[in-house]
Amino acid sequence: IARKPSLDEGNPLEAVGQSARRAARALQALEAGDRTKILQAIASKLRAAAPAILAANAADVADSGDVARELRQRLGLSSAKLETVAKGVEALANAKDPVGQLLEKRELSPGLILEKRSASLGVVLVIFEARPEA
Repeated sequence: IARKPSLDEGNPLEAVGQSARRAARALQALEAGDRTKILQAIASKLRAAAPAILAANAADVADSGDVARELRQRLGLSSAKLETVAKGVEALANAKDPVGQLLEKRELSPGLILEKRSASLGVVLVIFEARPEA
């Protein structure tokens, strides 16, 4: 598939998106068990790196300077929030892998079978709006 030139070729998010797309394709080629192991490793590494992640976040919050107090609070990452992220990754690892599941199958004519299978969505970029904690 030919790729259209981006309006933001110099944007660092463009490079991150392209890297994520390459990684997604590599992950799609793996067996479900391998993807599960990767997710379990991510959760484990998040926990192991928690002190460094929390320290880097604290430095970022301290450097936020003239950002409104409510937004600065939203930037903060607690050990509880980080543990919630790790548990979320584990929940994904423990969920049934949906890739390649047969959803529907029918014979359209003798010898011509139509199958509907689930496929990976690919890469989705999500930008969260900063809102104060409830």
